[in-house]
Amino acid sequence: MNGYFQFEVKEDGLYLNIHPSTGDGDPLNIEDLIHMMDKKNLPSFDLVPIKRAVEANEEKSFRVANKGIFSTDEWMEIKVTSDGMMAVAVFYPGFVGGGKVDKTEIMNDLGFIKVNTGINEELIDKLLVSKEYYKKYPIATGTKVVEGKDARIEYNFEVGKKALPKVKEDGTVDFYNLDSINKVAAGDVVARIIKEVEGTPGKDVYGHEIKPRKVAKKIFKHGRDLHVSEDGLELISDTNGHVDLYGDRISVSNTYDVPADVSYSTGNIDYDGNVLVRGNVLSGFSVKATGNIEVMGIVEGAVIEAGGDIVLQRGIQGMQQAVVKAGGNLIAKFIENAKLIEVGDKLDVGAIMHSTVNCQGEILVEGRNGLIIGGTTYALRQIEAKNIGNDMGTNTIISVGAPFALKVRAEEIKKRLASMSAEKDKLSQLILLLFKKNAESGADASKLELVKKTKDSIDAISKETAELEAEAEEIKLKMAESSNAIIKVNNTIYPGTRIVIGDSEMLIKDPIKYSNFKKVGADIKRLNSL
Repeated sequence: MNGYFQFEVKEDGLYLNIHPSTGDGDPLNIEDLIHMMDKKNLPSFDLVPIKRAVEANEEKSFRVANKGIFSTDEWMEIKVTSDGMMAVAVFYPGFVGGGKVDKTEIMNDLGFIKVNTGINEELIDKLLVSKEYYKKYPIATGTKVVEGKDARIEYNFEVGKKALPKVKEDGTVDFYNLDSINKVAAGDVVARIIKEVEGTPGKDVYGHEIKPRKVAKKIFKHGRDLHVSEDGLELISDTNGHVDLYGDRISVSNTYDVPADVSYSTGNIDYDGNVLVRGNVLSGFSVKATGNIEVMGIVEGAVIEAGGDIVLQRGIQGMQQAVVKAGGNLIAKFIENAKLIEVGDKLDVGAIMHSTVNCQGEILVEGRNGLIIGGTTYALRQIEAKNIGNDMGTNTIISVGAPFALKVRAEEIKKRLASMSAEKDKLSQLILLLFKKNAESGADASKLELVKKTKDSIDAISKETAELEAEAEEIKLKMAESSNAIIKVNNTIYPGTRIVIGDSEMLIKDPIKYSNFKKVGADIKRLNSL
């Protein structure tokens, strides 16, 4: 039982009775006495002997005032936690002979502070019979929200098993000693959706509803040779081969092996899977694959497009005609005179010379010289090279961060979505009007045809809206990724180099060594890398 302080009015003055705790009760706390005195406007008195009695856990009575004081009844305080989920009552003893708190008083106090939900009347009834002073009693408790669970996809293969090849010191790429293939047979379930679980709302003690967060659903994104089960929960392979995950898109494919050059003897290659070219890719020809592409020889003025990674064991001699596009990573010994290089994630190369490079991730140039000379080299997040430009002042543009065109496109999408939403509302109202006229005057062929055309227009707007919303989300992610965009120079950046970060530019006028460049506020700042 908790100990407590209690005042008593006698003929010769006001007394304070100390009742120590018993058993497992909380010991007396002098702060509780001070709080009682403050709340009831009692006269101050010497607390030193009181503290000694409290510390000794002694039951004692002290006369603390000569003149009589009006006695007070038992009282309580109610406080609600900051999250509104619990109302806590603390009871304080009245003077000896004073009245007790009753249920009506408790309910009125709860109503005064607008607590109306989760009131524990059973506990209140017990407290009217027996209670401990200074103890916190949860006399009202809200209902906690039960959060739902997002849908998720379970993959029946090792995600990320595909290892990223590395450029060795001699410039060759080790692509063969990697256990990078997840084998799959026709009929295998390659992925399964675990459905979402909706949450349950809660309520605080004021009766306010607390809504659970919205749960996310999942659908499969996949390529050819795969189909979804009737219930939409399983993704099944239609062919033997291997399965890979590119972003959130699942692909099953085989590998097409070209034993010699891509030339007149083979024609162009367009394959749903991976492609291995053991020779060169000659000018005027193309190699396209939904998976990875590896070329053992040189890529001339050709077109190379891969949904996944591209590995060029040697490099590109592009003659200002080569176009190379990788949905994932690109690894090469060198890139020279390429018309356009597009990389979805990371570019790892020994040198870039007089080429246009556009990378949606980061670029690492770390060959023997690790140089970028001429042309325009862009990456969304980071560019790192040993040397940029040369001492002849060759015009070289190095750019990182979200381009201004991306911001413009985001605003265009926003306006287009608003316009389509208004148009859809108008078409929906037209449908309702046509149905009403059909009901009043009977349907005819012209009205039915107009209804059909209107529905088709609504469907077209809905489809475009979904596509634009997906594009807007992708732009949002890219903008977030580029917020810390940086250019790292591990040796020298030369005059004639123009640095562009977002919508800010800096022209290098003198050689600078060992520096990083980053946008700080509206300006590009040089940061020492050592």
